[in-house]
Amino acid sequence: MSDDYVSSRTPEGPLGFCPLCNSHCRIEPSPESGDATCPSCGVLVWIDSTEAELPSFSRRRLSQLGQAARSRTLCCEEWSASLREIVGIKGPLSLEALRKFELQFAVSLPASLSDALMTQDGGRILGTEVDVYPVNRCVNLTDGVWRTLPLPWLKEPRSRYRMICIGKAPGGSVVLDYRRSDTTPGVCVLDHIFDGELRAEFDSFDRFIEATKV
Repeated sequence: MSDDYVSSRTPEGPLGFCPLCNSHCRIEPSPESGDATCPSCGVLVWIDSTEAELPSFSRRRLSQLGQAARSRTLCCEEWSASLREIVGIKGPLSLEALRKFELQFAVSLPASLSDALMTQDGGRILGTEVDVYPVNRCVNLTDGVWRTLPLPWLKEPRSRYRMICIGKAPGGSVVLDYRRSDTTPGVCVLDHIFDGELRAEFDSFDRFIEATKV
């Protein structure tokens, strides 16, 4: 038997996916923690039996996130240190937490943003005045203060579900706009005080960051 053999468990249980070795497996997760050991490479993976059959775009996304996790950079290359202690940033966002966030809203975060979050869960993006919330504070426009704002420029009320507030910038709140695509959002800057007035629009997160560099 090969020395690389990891597990002798039979293939039973919900379908899981390992983002490190890009393999699918069926294995019973721990009832307490919901995790299991990948039988191919031995890494710990998180399995949710209620989401056993992921849509194909989610499986591809897990592979992308796994690659980002392997090549992540130091947080000082993407985040300013000035606000870490003030906003209570604890450290990097786990791959499992990022997966759960994307599944919750049925979207994919921009690659540069997800890479940055896996080095530090929120803060001020280096070289800008853009403050990104930790993901547990990000909401769509049906929640929080947005729920009561009229947003007169938004003609379809159901579009509020496709727009996620992720932070603040000079002039207003930073909102990822998924009305056109689940995977490549635009960015809107909205005034959350005066009726959610639209202040600026960008066709991608990266162009927004470029435009706000100081």
